[in-house]
Amino acid sequence: MTTNNTPATDEGKSRKSPLRLQFEIADWQLSELDEFVENAGFGSRKDLMIHMIAMWRWAQKEIEQGKEIASVDLEKNLCRPLTMPAFEHMKKVFSKQGLRYDETQALDIS
Repeated sequence: MTTNNTPATDEGKSRKSPLRLQFEIADWQLSELDEFVENAGFGSRKDLMIHMIAMWRWAQKEIEQGKEIASVDLEKNLCRPLTMPAFEHMKKVFSKQGLRYDETQALDIS
């Protein structure tokens, strides 16, 4: 993955010029990204990336607070946590920073 070296201001949230992000992915992954763009009604891959970053930011904040990221089926009263190596890593990082992650936290949606 490569980026240009445009300096960031305001903790990386605003730039004087756009940043170009370039990385290599397999053809099937590009097709999948384009399918995501179409299914979500986005106008571009850039829009998809903006929303993916927002979703990741939200997930990180939830994990930082000791919460699980999960799929919830209210009709069937089911909850299925999403497990990813990155989420497990974040739990360890936040734990080392003195934030308490409670693995015994119940996921009761009743």
